[in-house]
Amino acid sequence: MREYTREISRKNDSMQTAFTRFMLIVALFILWIGAIGVRLVHLQVNQSEWLREKALDQRRDQIKSKTLRGTIFDRSGRALAMSVKVKSLFADPAEIEDVGVTAKKVASALKVSPNDILNNLREAKESGKRFIWLARKIDEDTVQKLNEALKEPELKKFDEPKSAGLHWREEQQRSYPYGALASQVVGFSGLDDAGQAGIELSQEENLRGATVKTWQDRDRLGRVYDESEVTREPPKDVVLTISHSIQYRVEEALRSGVKAAHAKSGMAVVLDPKTGEVLAMANYPTFDPNNAGAFPAENYKNKAVQSSYAPGSIFKVVTYGAALNEKLIKPDEQFGCGNGVI
Repeated sequence: MREYTREISRKNDSMQTAFTRFMLIVALFILWIGAIGVRLVHLQVNQSEWLREKALDQRRDQIKSKTLRGTIFDRSGRALAMSVKVKSLFADPAEIEDVGVTAKKVASALKVSPNDILNNLREAKESGKRFIWLARKIDEDTVQKLNEALKEPELKKFDEPKSAGLHWREEQQRSYPYGALASQVVGFSGLDDAGQAGIELSQEENLRGATVKTWQDRDRLGRVYDESEVTREPPKDVVLTISHSIQYRVEEALRSGVKAAHAKSGMAVVLDPKTGEVLAMANYPTFDPNNAGAFPAENYKNKAVQSSYAPGSIFKVVTYGAALNEKLIKPDEQFGCGNGVI
């Protein structure tokens, strides 16, 4: 009987121990689930925005570009200033292992000294920069040649040029088809496509290209699987009253007159007497807006409208004309003007 009672007691102790262990495991499991739950709530509630932005940064690129700047036309529809698409080469130093080799390769393709490129790449890499320009505003033919020169056949890369850390960005370049014609009137724009003088500056708000924001979502191999764009109001074109043919003749006559008189400069304006429209506005010396930096800044000024002159005796003709228009005097009537008559 005692043996039976001991056996039952041992069984009860064994069951109690198993039950205690089981409950301990359950308690640990509940604590583990609870800790995970608290962590998930913290991530979803307190850090959701930060995690969302981090995930987007890993798979989404934002590319800013501009629509082509508005065109400036003469009265006949000839383009005096227009924009064309070009590409610019930039580097991400963080993606480049050997900046020395890359600098030599790029310099050889661009036919420039490698020292400047090497110094810029090295400085950018040491400071942690992810973007540095290497060459700006290159035409399509040159782009294709550079792609061939920089190509690394063994490199797997989704964009050109097929060289680690090198990329193209689409930009625009201002072109002036008629060169120096009406250059002080039209003006010019800078490297950032902002107007610097003339109509380019005064009509900047209308001519400026809209900024286009493009978001590209990429997979782990860098392939684009989704893309979206946001744009603002497109630019406007500007039509001048200037006549290309009249402007050309006036500039030719003005240049000849200035040289014949051995003068430093000259100005000429042609108006339509019926409407008052400006058909030509010429200045000499002039400049080519396609390469404005090669000319002195003094040449950019449109002296016909930007310089001040005392009219003097020439204004007597205006007074005389006004009096005739109001029929206050007769055409054959004379008036004393000091040393002369009118």
